Amino acid sequence: HPDLEPFLNGREILLAFDRDDNPSTIRTVERAKILFVREIEGEAIRITQIKWRGHKGIDDYIAAKGVKAIDRAYAARSEISLSKPQEERKTSGDTLLEIGKKATYFHTADKVPYADIWIEGNRHTYPVRSKAFRLWLAGEYLNSTEKGIGSQTLQETLQTLEAIAIFRGETRQVHLRTAEHHDKIYIDLGTPDWKAIEVDLVGWRQVSDPPVRFWRPDSLLALPYPVEGGSLDELKELLNVDGSAWILIITFLLFCFCPGKTYPILVILAHRGSGKTAAAEIIKGLIDPGKAALIKLQGDTLKLAVTLSRRWLAVYDNVGHISPEQSDDLSRVATNFGYSTRTLHTTDEETTFEFTRPQIITAIDALVTRDDLADRVLMVKLPEITEEMRLPQAELDAKVEAASPRILGALLRALSQTLAQIPDTKTKVKSLPRMADYALFAIASEKALGLTEGEFRTIFDQSRKQSRQIVIESSPVGEAIVRLMRDRLIWKGTASELLNELEKYTDPATYRSRYFPKAANLLKRQLNRLAPDLKALSIDVKETVSSGTKIVFLEKVVKVSTLSTLIV
Repeated sequence: HPDLEPFLNGREILLAFDRDDNPSTIRTVERAKILFVREIEGEAIRITQIKWRGHKGIDDYIAAKGVKAIDRAYAARSEISLSKPQEERKTSGDTLLEIGKKATYFHTADKVPYADIWIEGNRHTYPVRSKAFRLWLAGEYLNSTEKGIGSQTLQETLQTLEAIAIFRGETRQVHLRTAEHHDKIYIDLGTPDWKAIEVDLVGWRQVSDPPVRFWRPDSLLALPYPVEGGSLDELKELLNVDGSAWILIITFLLFCFCPGKTYPILVILAHRGSGKTAAAEIIKGLIDPGKAALIKLQGDTLKLAVTLSRRWLAVYDNVGHISPEQSDDLSRVATNFGYSTRTLHTTDEETTFEFTRPQIITAIDALVTRDDLADRVLMVKLPEITEEMRLPQAELDAKVEAASPRILGALLRALSQTLAQIPDTKTKVKSLPRMADYALFAIASEKALGLTEGEFRTIFDQSRKQSRQIVIESSPVGEAIVRLMRDRLIWKGTASELLNELEKYTDPATYRSRYFPKAANLLKRQLNRLAPDLKALSIDVKETVSSGTKIVFLEKVVKVSTLSTLIV
């Protein structure tokens, strides 16, 4: 610069920057130094820099070491020149970023960044912000430099890698435990070698590099390595079930391996000491083992969303009561759960949860009394365990552990055989009930499970009638209507007239309670909810209009062959 020329001409310029360990500050100083040198190079004879140890500024260094210390630092000065190529000093952040670029990055549709890394020939998939990926980065840096990495450098590098994943990586779907791709089902074993099971129409096999990506929450545990030669009879013996209970349990269990469906809810009822918790643990361990395998049914929807987002199969143990809100949440989880909340520490960002999950409830009583939930329930009752059959916990655990590889192999064989039957089953089945995905799958599984044709549908229909009977029995209005129609084929009148009529078929305490509607519009609302359940008991509920007045029409549908079993 012309203004500086009189001061620079023929002189040596000595730079003495403060020492700093912050990588960001170091990079800023280096850029400033380069700009300064570019500006004055050619005017001064030399541009040099002095460095020292142990003190931040040159003034601190002189104060601590004395004036002569500056002579020693000056004697060890280094020359700076942009006209002479010199290798720029690599920072710890540069090294860490080079290590991070060994991974392959992608993102999900909702912009969550992920990384694929290869460890000992196996592909691992981690969210970029996960603890597992941070540990991998820090470990690789330690192996490369024999030094630890600072938290700020790590965070800055993670931000860069997130940007690479989102702006340069492709969009992929990430799955939890099970996935489907090109008519094949893939099951994440959860083992350290990251192997998966591939199931198709001809069988099953272990694969090291599946075409789908899985993520593993910290709570996920490994499935056993499956082996051939097992029998489902081993599982039947461990669960202590047979008949209709076995058929509902085994079809539910197999269907849990099928992703992206709407799922039934298995309700296991049993008296204390009948092994319902042990049965649920065994089923969970064959599908989706994990830490805190049996959980409490949450009353908080956000807590439920967080808990289930990290589990494929949810098992609620020893449930004593299901509130209307919990009933609605369970139904949504089985079909298409969605929940959104403000992202923590932000003002206008949103965190969303979207998933469906298979679920198991263990209980002593038949506590599913809401019609929406009851329509999705498979209800089974376990027999009591005799003293001769009861095993110490350690012995039972050892028995389950020894049998699990064989049982899982048998389940995978049955799953493959069921998949092979589905196309033919679709052409044969003319109509499907609610939970059509599960019903179609279970009908297709009859051959693989050694059942007779139509056996599942008969048992399934009985289970649904039982669930609806429970709904009616838990509803004062439903029970009153059943009593009203016991000795008649038709009843018609306004909702107000029906409300007055039902008083005759209800005990006074129940009629006055808050559970019995006090107005015609509230009665009609309950009738709308109960209509499918009453229809299962051969009572049709309809509403017609006569002379401008809405009329409730109740009709008993008489089926001679089933009247004695359907009408209570």
